[in-house]
Amino acid sequence: MLASQYSTAINDAYHLLKDPLKRADILLMKAGLASIKDEGQNALSPILLMKVMEKRETLSRLLTKEKLEDFHGKIVENQKEYEAQIYDSLQQEDYIQAQQSLFALQYETKLLADTVIKIKGLSS
Repeated sequence: MLASQYSTAINDAYHLLKDPLKRADILLMKAGLASIKDEGQNALSPILLMKVMEKRETLSRLLTKEKLEDFHGKIVENQKEYEAQIYDSLQQEDYIQAQQSLFALQYETKLLADTVIKIKGLSS
């Protein structure tokens, strides 16, 4: 029984470390900041909110698979940039900037999922 508990704990830790959103959230909580689940939209900058709304509007206007796939590629690039910003901010112990980048990454991840759903809808 004890071996299966250790195995489960190791598996859970692996999945936590593998996911950049969860990993950064844990590191920020250890630095004393609220979790992205707890903080919600209270910590979002107005600039980030505007960017999110603009990207959502863009997604709603894209109607061809080709344009959606281009948009998908841009989102993936944005995710990589935000992951790098989080890493750099954590290295510099700039936890507020890391948190803002984490919020942005969270929204990019949701936008990516919605884009994939829309692409699949056009394919069927």
